[in-house]
Amino acid sequence: MTSTEKSSELSTQSSTGGEVYDVEIPATEEFAAVVNHGVEDEGINLAAVYKWSGIGVVFVIISVVALIYFAQYAYSNAEANVNVTSAYYEIEKLREEGEAILNSYGIIDLEEGVYRIPIDEAINKMAEE
Repeated sequence: MTSTEKSSELSTQSSTGGEVYDVEIPATEEFAAVVNHGVEDEGINLAAVYKWSGIGVVFVIISVVALIYFAQYAYSNAEANVNVTSAYYEIEKLREEGEAILNSYGIIDLEEGVYRIPIDEAINKMAEE
């Protein structure tokens, strides 16, 4: 395109804000649809958008379900550990109570005259007899 052809397509108008160019654009049905719609069609592939949106939703659902199962698993493990720990403390408490009974004096049956003495002392008395 030569400069003379270019000047024939564009006409310059002077204004206070600068130069304004008049450009002729051929009016096609596609151009009329774009003007009526207000924006130019981007040619988005809706099938691909739906496919990837569906994949994303499925991935999120699977992730949430997996997190729920993991939380339940962690909770049950923590609950089992608490049960084991509390059972350990109960056993220790019973052991301490048993040792306190074995190593102390007490009355078993006052009417029959049955008394409790420490186990070491009872072993020594039996050994002397």
